Amino acid sequence: MEQRELKKPRKADKDIAARFKSFRLSKGLTQGDISGDTSYSRKYISEIERGVVSPNTDLVTKMSDKYGLNAEWLTTGKGKADSRSKIDESSNENILAKVNRLERELTDIKALVVKLIDKI
Repeated sequence: MEQRELKKPRKADKDIAARFKSFRLSKGLTQGDISGDTSYSRKYISEIERGVVSPNTDLVTKMSDKYGLNAEWLTTGKGKADSRSKIDESSNENILAKVNRLERELTDIKALVVKLIDKI
Protein backbone atom coordinates (compact mmCIF):
# COMPACT_ATOMS: atom_id res chain seq x y z
CA MET A 1 0.00 0.00 0.00
CA GLU A 2 1.36 3.37 -1.01
CA GLN A 3 1.76 5.97 1.72
CA ARG A 4 1.00 9.52 0.79
CA GLU A 5 3.00 12.33 2.20
CA LEU A 6 1.06 14.88 4.21
CA LYS A 7 1.30 18.37 2.80
CA LYS A 8 2.80 20.85 5.25
CA PRO A 9 0.66 23.96 5.71
CA ARG A 10 2.00 27.16 4.18
CA LYS A 11 2.89 30.04 6.50
CA ALA A 12 -0.17 31.98 5.29
CA ASP A 13 -2.39 29.05 6.28
CA LYS A 14 -0.76 28.93 9.71
CA ASP A 15 -1.33 32.68 10.16
CA ILE A 16 -5.00 32.33 9.22
CA ALA A 17 -5.26 29.30 11.50
CA ALA A 18 -3.82 31.25 14.43
CA ARG A 19 -6.12 34.24 13.83
CA PHE A 20 -9.15 31.96 13.42
CA LYS A 21 -8.45 30.22 16.73
CA SER A 22 -7.63 33.50 18.46
CA PHE A 23 -10.96 34.98 17.33
CA ARG A 24 -12.88 31.91 18.52
CA LEU A 25 -11.23 32.00 21.93
CA SER A 26 -11.73 35.77 22.27
CA LYS A 27 -15.47 35.18 21.88
CA GLY A 28 -15.44 32.39 24.47
CA LEU A 29 -16.56 29.83 21.89
CA THR A 30 -15.73 26.16 21.52
CA GLN A 31 -15.17 24.44 18.19
CA GLY A 32 -18.50 22.74 18.87
CA ASP A 33 -20.23 26.12 19.26
CA ILE A 34 -19.00 27.26 15.86
CA SER A 35 -19.89 23.90 14.35
CA GLY A 36 -23.43 24.11 15.69
CA ASP A 37 -23.94 27.72 14.63
CA THR A 38 -22.55 27.30 11.11
CA SER A 39 -23.44 23.70 10.17
CA TYR A 40 -19.78 22.84 9.57
CA SER A 41 -18.27 19.85 11.34
CA ARG A 42 -16.13 20.27 14.43
CA LYS A 43 -13.46 18.29 12.54
CA TYR A 44 -13.41 20.94 9.79
CA ILE A 45 -13.11 23.73 12.38
CA SER A 46 -10.23 21.83 14.00
CA GLU A 47 -8.51 21.40 10.62
CA ILE A 48 -8.76 25.16 10.02
CA GLU A 49 -7.21 25.90 13.41
CA ARG A 50 -4.35 23.48 12.72
CA GLY A 51 -3.67 25.03 9.31
CA VAL A 52 -4.61 21.85 7.44
CA VAL A 53 -7.27 23.66 5.40
CA SER A 54 -8.32 27.27 4.94
CA PRO A 55 -11.85 28.33 5.83
CA ASN A 56 -14.16 28.61 2.85
CA THR A 57 -16.02 31.81 2.00
CA ASP A 58 -19.37 30.49 3.22
CA LEU A 59 -18.02 29.74 6.69
CA VAL A 60 -16.31 33.14 6.94
CA THR A 61 -19.57 34.84 5.88
CA LYS A 62 -21.56 32.90 8.48
CA MET A 63 -19.05 33.77 11.18
CA SER A 64 -19.08 37.40 10.12
CA ASP A 65 -22.87 37.48 10.37
CA LYS A 66 -23.06 35.56 13.65
CA TYR A 67 -19.99 36.79 15.53
CA GLY A 68 -18.73 39.87 13.67
CA LEU A 69 -15.59 38.22 12.27
CA ASN A 70 -13.72 40.67 10.01
CA ALA A 71 -12.79 38.67 6.88
CA GLU A 72 -9.98 41.08 5.95
CA TRP A 73 -8.41 40.66 9.38
CA LEU A 74 -8.71 36.88 9.13
CA THR A 75 -6.95 36.69 5.77
CA THR A 76 -4.42 39.54 6.09
CA GLY A 77 -4.17 40.46 9.76
CA LYS A 78 -5.09 44.06 8.92
CA GLY A 79 -7.79 45.90 10.83
CA LYS A 80 -9.71 44.71 13.86
CA ALA A 81 -10.77 41.11 14.43
CA ASP A 82 -14.35 42.11 15.22
CA SER A 83 -15.91 43.99 12.32
CA ARG A 84 -18.74 45.18 14.56
CA SER A 85 -16.38 47.40 16.50
CA LYS A 86 -15.97 49.73 13.54
CA ILE A 87 -19.61 49.94 12.43
CA ASP A 88 -21.62 53.06 13.19
CA GLU A 89 -24.60 51.67 15.10
CA SER A 90 -26.94 54.34 13.72
CA SER A 91 -26.08 53.89 10.05
CA ASN A 92 -28.75 52.74 7.61
CA GLU A 93 -26.41 50.05 6.26
CA ASN A 94 -25.96 48.62 9.74
CA ILE A 95 -29.70 48.61 10.37
CA LEU A 96 -30.29 46.84 7.06
CA ALA A 97 -27.59 44.28 7.86
CA LYS A 98 -29.23 43.58 11.23
CA VAL A 99 -32.65 43.20 9.60
CA ASN A 100 -31.21 40.76 7.04
CA ARG A 101 -29.45 38.78 9.77
CA LEU A 102 -32.66 38.63 11.83
CA GLU A 103 -34.63 37.46 8.79
CA ARG A 104 -32.16 34.61 8.26
CA GLU A 105 -32.34 33.65 11.92
CA LEU A 106 -36.15 33.73 11.80
CA THR A 107 -36.11 31.45 8.76
CA ASP A 108 -33.87 29.02 10.66
CA ILE A 109 -36.19 29.11 13.68
CA LYS A 110 -39.24 28.51 11.48
CA ALA A 111 -37.54 25.46 9.95
CA LEU A 112 -36.78 24.07 13.42
CA VAL A 113 -40.39 24.59 14.53
CA VAL A 114 -41.66 22.76 11.45
CA LYS A 115 -39.30 19.84 12.21
CA LEU A 116 -40.51 19.73 15.80
CA ILE A 117 -44.16 19.79 14.73
CA ASP A 118 -43.52 16.99 12.23
CA LYS A 119 -42.10 14.83 15.04
CA ILE A 120 -45.25 15.23 17.13
